[in-house]
Amino acid sequence: MKCLYCGANNDEHGSYCKHCGNEQAATVVESEERFADDDSDLLRFVGKRKNYYARKWIKMESANGVSFNVCSFLFGFLWLGYRKMYKMILLLAVVFLVIDLILFLIGYEYTFSNNATYIDTGIMFAVIILYGFYGNKFYKNFVEKQVDKIKQTNGDTEKINEEIERKGGVHWFGPIIGLLILLGVYTVPSMFIPVHVNDVDQVKLSTFTEFPDVLIGDLFDEVFQNGEWKEVDEASISEHSMVDFVATYNEGGQRHDVTIRFGVHEEEEEELGVFMITINGEELNDLETVEYLQFIFRNYNQRE
Repeated sequence: MKCLYCGANNDEHGSYCKHCGNEQAATVVESEERFADDDSDLLRFVGKRKNYYARKWIKMESANGVSFNVCSFLFGFLWLGYRKMYKMILLLAVVFLVIDLILFLIGYEYTFSNNATYIDTGIMFAVIILYGFYGNKFYKNFVEKQVDKIKQTNGDTEKINEEIERKGGVHWFGPIIGLLILLGVYTVPSMFIPVHVNDVDQVKLSTFTEFPDVLIGDLFDEVFQNGEWKEVDEASISEHSMVDFVATYNEGGQRHDVTIRFGVHEEEEEELGVFMITINGEELNDLETVEYLQFIFRNYNQRE
């Protein structure tokens, strides 16, 4: 038997071409024959690429529902929209929103140092893997429910076939509809859920009133060497959380050890200020602190 794809000769009883790996014509016909009578309505609902899904559904029967789908793995909710599974996109958006709400309620702190968190990354990969390996199963369940609903509400066979073809198949605007659902149900509402940011990032992502165009983290990284940020455990100070920036500064061939301590108000996270500055172990007074901050600003401008 010749392969329909590469033309190579193969064993008549083989399911796959030994040269290119594609399924043989006999296997495709067998897949279609397996879906006879009532099951043919499922394939009619699928429409485009019905043979592909027929083969995948047959294979997953012996694999506990596992059957890899490249499109669902790569495109996720866009694939769901393309296949008109809008309710599943809605469910996915609601789940994401609930997770964000739970994280807020338990006081989970986000860290923006790597532009991601372990929880966010874990959820993202879990969803990708889930839809990659179970996308075909989800789609079959969706198709079966839709076909059953159509048959229950329509008694005439011709009417049933018309409804199956109308409600089934694919929709090129489906991914756009899916995106709008995700934006409306998850993205926009999640913007109103406050985010707990840890104290170090709260300081690094803030700016000085006198120097509003540059983030404190970027400012210090440019001016100082060997900079390190850390939270300070100050049990005696209840109104503020303390964050230290410890670094070195070389001037005139001399090295200076610098520690700049910030205080972040626990009730008003946007309210922060320089609590103290020490240079080579000596704490600066208020006037010296202001002058040293001005020195940092001038140094940054000169480097620019």
